[in-house]
Amino acid sequence: MKIAIYGAGKFGQYIYQCLNKKNDVTCFIDNDLNIKNKIVCGLKVIHIDEFNDESIDVVLVAFLGALQCIKELEKLRCKRIGIIQSYVFLEKRDFDICSEGDVIWDDLWKRPILWHLQTNIVDSCNLNCKGCSHFSNLFNQNDSVPFGVFCKDLDRISRETFICNFAFVGGEPFLHPNLSDYIDYARTKLPCSRIVIYTNGLLIPCVDKKILREISENRIEIFITGYKPTLKIMDSIKKELDSYNVSFTIGDEISSFGKNIDLEGSEDNINRFIECRESKCHFFRNGKIYKCPFAALGNVLFDYYSIDIHLNDGVKIHENTNWDNLVDVLDNMATSACKYCAKDTDFEWECGKQPTLNDWIV
Repeated sequence: MKIAIYGAGKFGQYIYQCLNKKNDVTCFIDNDLNIKNKIVCGLKVIHIDEFNDESIDVVLVAFLGALQCIKELEKLRCKRIGIIQSYVFLEKRDFDICSEGDVIWDDLWKRPILWHLQTNIVDSCNLNCKGCSHFSNLFNQNDSVPFGVFCKDLDRISRETFICNFAFVGGEPFLHPNLSDYIDYARTKLPCSRIVIYTNGLLIPCVDKKILREISENRIEIFITGYKPTLKIMDSIKKELDSYNVSFTIGDEISSFGKNIDLEGSEDNINRFIECRESKCHFFRNGKIYKCPFAALGNVLFDYYSIDIHLNDGVKIHENTNWDNLVDVLDNMATSACKYCAKDTDFEWECGKQPTLNDWIV
């Protein structure tokens, strides 16, 4: 098999060293005119605009942020293109071209791309922040998404699109007694996607150790939101995650939230979409995919307080669907829910009080 490596920097050179003994690596490709025709690791560097060797079987893309440059990759004329996952270089893993999940092949990223997709598997929370944007404190304690429904929906979306970043949000995901089933299935369906669990972290020191092992083995990342109760036990959280080699990020301290719901529906929905902080946080639930969490969950607020508003956004994903058009609409068009989103009004973060309508409306 004849291989060219796109990226003549440290990442590309690392991949060359991994492959050189077992594979025929013929050249480097790069878009940097300063290294055009230079020799790297004994191979010539060909500028991408001049690459026309149709005898090459595979071009392996080896530079950080390559997914952001997909349009440029369309210039390459070859039989197959694969983007090597950044963690291979960052973690200095031994790389094999047949490694499961280490290469994102072009049959995936030439599909419609969902850059960010998220869902709840648990709707309730153990922190219950005032004005929670997912309305977790309005759900019943045991409200969750059935595993079969989750699997059916994710299976459909993953067959039709390439999901770059997938997130379990909530609610608090660690409240689900069968969280490991959901993460195992997500990794099976999304072998090349970045998968993140967003959590307040409070349950991590006492969570079943089996779950932490599976999170690590499935290359699941954890993002810990910096709530005040969380920061008080952060040393315990870090110790637990480090002991199972779990990759995690700690967010900045949360001192305030923002509320933005306008019950009059008087906002200019196009302007609000343009300025929205969650317009790219596409959300799926119960057979539909939505532009944002509010479009998916907002009716919980309206029903709880008997408000005569009913959002009817979202696209049914199990019917005949033009997925190119669906993704374009999700990314670039406002919805009816947008007119209920005003500019944020900040208030001091707190938790544990009985929710009132004023926690959300402006």
